[in-house]
Parts: sequence; C-alpha cells; structure tokens
Amino acid sequence: MTRVMYMTMMGGLVATIREKALAGGQDDMVRELVGIVDDLQDFWNSDEELTRIDYNISAKAAAML
Repeated sequence: MTRVMYMTMMGGLVATIREKALAGGQDDMVRELVGIVDDLQDFWNSDEELTRIDYNISAKAAAML
C-alpha cells in the first residue's frame, strides 16, 4: 500500500464516521468504524513509514466519543 492510498483510505473512513455520527442513530456502526480505523492504523502504520498522522484521534473526534 502506498502512502497516498493509505491516507486516502483513512481520510475516507474518518469522513464516513463524521457523516454517520451527524446522521445520528447509528452508534454501533460508528463505534465499529472507529475500531476499524484503530486496527488499520496499528497494522499499516506501526512503523510510521506511511504517515505520522494519528487517525485514531480524528476518528474519535468525528464520532464525538
């Protein structure tokens, strides 16, 4: 996975979380997506070669958790 693909994917997931959270009534889906962001960041970015951005913080802020 390239840096551009990773950042696009993670940015899209955070945007989806934000959209779902604003729509309301989808707490389980939002929490699941936040978990996916956490898992993906740990898996793909553990060595910080792709990016130093902490998408977990962005995802939780978007979910308003």
